[in-house]
Amino acid sequence: MAAQRKDLIESRIVEIRHEAPLMRGDEDRLDVLFECNEKFFNVILSDRTLPGFDGPDSIERGYLKRLGDCAWDGDAADEPPDAHIEYCTIYEEIESLTETLCQPIFREQAPAMKDRSLRKDLSAYIHPEAFNFQLVTLNGQPKLIQRDDIEPPNFHPPLSDTTAISTNIPRFLSSSIEVIEKLERDWVLKISLNGRVMCCKLTSRATHESLSREYSALQQILDAGLIPLPRVPCLKGVVESEK
Repeated sequence: MAAQRKDLIESRIVEIRHEAPLMRGDEDRLDVLFECNEKFFNVILSDRTLPGFDGPDSIERGYLKRLGDCAWDGDAADEPPDAHIEYCTIYEEIESLTETLCQPIFREQAPAMKDRSLRKDLSAYIHPEAFNFQLVTLNGQPKLIQRDDIEPPNFHPPLSDTTAISTNIPRFLSSSIEVIEKLERDWVLKISLNGRVMCCKLTSRATHESLSREYSALQQILDAGLIPLPRVPCLKGVVESEK
């Protein structure tokens, strides 16, 4: 959701990701990811209280407890009809609070860009500048502290099973590919490779499994030696990251 007031730096919410604990003693963590002027800011809510800050009654723990209280473990058909509404309400509150707290950070670390041209090599695109912050409570007031000790999100994780990639498939370094335009969200791009314009699909945390299935289907079409058709995608190669 973009900031609406004129005095706010425009940003967009990329995702809210909640990793509820599977076992007793596991961390309860929620990440809110913002993008501002092509830089990414990840805000962490955790039930692991940092030394010197409010503990059981902290704001971040309150949000996580509310999410846990409205979680439904039974059959989906029996889920209370207002459960989704409650989830959305909590997420909207978290988004509003964290976006407001991020405003000074956006101004300092992501000032407005004079040149907003998207053109850059794919390596730079898939490894953007990213920062981690944690929401904490001090004397009842929320604040953000920077967490340089935590790895930033992996926006485009590699395929977990590369054995399915045939050895006869061309491989291209991400630094040799130029990004021209976003076609869909952040992971379907128009790119230029050796002077040829193509479509490049990136893995993401949201599309990882579906893209693996799509690659497998395209590999089968290629292996079958079928004549390319205008409306049928054709696999041209895979991209390898230098990092």
